[in-house]
Amino acid sequence: MKPGKFTVSQLDETVVVSVLDSGSDFDGKWIETWSITFLRLTEKEAVVNYIRTVNNRDMPSTFSWRTFTTVAEGRMKRTVTPVAR
Repeated sequence: MKPGKFTVSQLDETVVVSVLDSGSDFDGKWIETWSITFLRLTEKEAVVNYIRTVNNRDMPSTFSWRTFTTVAEGRMKRTVTPVAR
């Protein structure tokens, strides 16, 4: 998924993974951003936030999907899964 496009920045226990990208398809030019933020709380747990915005700038402004945003947040927990033998 978007190989070579993402950048990663880290400061102490916080990491930001992001991308700013554009391209063209049958609807015209689109521009999108992704930002995923990880804040480590403990050795096995982190708070995670995800934001994606898309602008299909060549589509008519009357189309509801011309621009949209997706947002999610939650917690991740590291677990150990036994290897099946």
